[in-house]
Amino acid sequence: MESLNLTEPPVLEVMDMEERSVDAVPCAEGRRESADKKWEQSPLDISYSPSSSLQHPCPPMRTTDNFPGQAKNSLDDNDGDDNKQIVKLRKEIGLVDCVGLIVGNIIGSGIFVSPRSVLHYTGSVGMSLVMWVFSIVGALCLMELGTMIPQSGGNYAYIHEAYGPLPAFMLLWMSVTIGIPSSRAITSLTFANYLLQPFFPVGQEPPQLPLRFVAILLILTLTFINTKKVKWAIKVQDTLAVFKVFVLVVIILTGLYYLVTGNTSHFDNAFEDTNWNPTYFATAFYHTLYAYEGWDSLNGIMEEVKDPVRNMPRAITISLTIVITIYILTNVAFFTVLDSVQMLSSSAVAVTFGQLTLGAVAWVIPIFVACSTGGSLNGLTLAASRLIFVSARRGQLPKFLSYVHIKNNTPITALIFTASISMVMFMTSDVRVLINYFSFSGNLMGLLCISTFFYFRIKHPDMHRPIKVWIGFPIMYFIIGIFLTVFPAIRQPMEVVASLVVIATSLPVYYLAIHRKDKPKFFTRFMDKVAYYSQLLFLAVPEEKECRCQGKRQVLKAQQGINVKVPESTSDVPNASDERGDNESDTKGDRCLQTWPHYSSSFWK
Repeated sequence: MESLNLTEPPVLEVMDMEERSVDAVPCAEGRRESADKKWEQSPLDISYSPSSSLQHPCPPMRTTDNFPGQAKNSLDDNDGDDNKQIVKLRKEIGLVDCVGLIVGNIIGSGIFVSPRSVLHYTGSVGMSLVMWVFSIVGALCLMELGTMIPQSGGNYAYIHEAYGPLPAFMLLWMSVTIGIPSSRAITSLTFANYLLQPFFPVGQEPPQLPLRFVAILLILTLTFINTKKVKWAIKVQDTLAVFKVFVLVVIILTGLYYLVTGNTSHFDNAFEDTNWNPTYFATAFYHTLYAYEGWDSLNGIMEEVKDPVRNMPRAITISLTIVITIYILTNVAFFTVLDSVQMLSSSAVAVTFGQLTLGAVAWVIPIFVACSTGGSLNGLTLAASRLIFVSARRGQLPKFLSYVHIKNNTPITALIFTASISMVMFMTSDVRVLINYFSFSGNLMGLLCISTFFYFRIKHPDMHRPIKVWIGFPIMYFIIGIFLTVFPAIRQPMEVVASLVVIATSLPVYYLAIHRKDKPKFFTRFMDKVAYYSQLLFLAVPEEKECRCQGKRQVLKAQQGINVKVPESTSDVPNASDERGDNESDTKGDRCLQTWPHYSSSFWK
């Protein structure tokens, strides 16, 4: 790696980097031996020391041209397809996979526990059912944003595009410190609780030690699956989605049986005793949103979706239709069997429903609920790792978190980092306390995200929108978001104080890590070593981008502090694909494979 000059990095013409390139076709044996020698001669021994970093700045960054022949074999096995040699996230997720991902990510533990809270705050059966339908308007707003800005990262990408890096970093900071680890810890503990519940007497909770052991084992297993193949993770998601739908169909059919046999008394005067207090309405809406959480999971992995402009709206429409239908019918089944008193006194409505209707086979309900929460955790793993990956690629997190495995094309470092911060949360005595204290910040960031809808409508009215929703939907959602943020804050001010403290800590971190230009050299060298050894340990390199260049195949690696000067004329790079790379672009003619530098100058370099 070149010596770093962060103030004025050297600018190299594309053809001046000839010596950094290698053929993108299978190498000859001589080139293999040369690559192996470079590997053996890399400064891995004690001769490298940080004190000599100015003469020997840091170990050279591993890229696909200087990995040893054994590791490089996987890159050469391309079956004649040049695109397979690019180390990048692949467009491997089709329409059916998108539907399975959204359905599997939405249907989690929420539908089994939220009906009780919704009934408590609305006060009536009829208004509870209305609330389950109305809560879907947020998904329609995200549908327009997702097709308009087809980037991985979800809410982070929209806020970054609209308001710039600082608000986006504040959202990222809250997600990394609290949101991602807490939500994954809670979901894994819910899985463990339902999985172990059949082995203990009714009313007795499983001990904390086996609960945490099973939860950690689930996180590690799903992380391993996601690091191996994206297709594996999608298959797991699709399979668990089938289990989720199956258990809900069993509940629906059971409830319909009771309904057609004359048990309709619970629906008499359905809107009687409705609580019209706006605060309670907002809180009930919040609990239905929790059950619908995950509708934006597809927005977080847009770069891996085949034809996202076409498939995203179709997938969201199909999946939300399925989810709304299942949720409404499930609530009807619950209200058919359980009266209001039974609903409000049950901590797990589905388990109580099974005990009253299924008798001896009621034990299958906790097992299927465990599968449901496991699928939700798998979806969270996919979405959270892509948020970390995109943030690191933009320079707002350490750059080694944006590395991609050279063979599996998965964001392995981001996945391992996500698993690590999630398992740290198990050190606390009660993870749910963290969720309660930082719910205000989540609502605040959600409100900020939906405000980007109005920003793009006003500032960029002519921006291409494959899907354009009625303006009334985001207005209603924004008003409800204000209620969700303000009224709970009045009732529980300590949550607001704690959230604002965490948000405030993001400001000095942003100043030191991103805004400040004169970076401390000792930390820069340290991050370089972390990046280097991360490449060695995980066989990962920076993501490569695809372009065409004067009929010559080569792999140019983005070097730290080096800007590649792109030819100004489009004739110099005929039919170049977009900067993200497109696997479905025209493959005629010669190509070169190129990694354009895409990291901003930051403290993390």
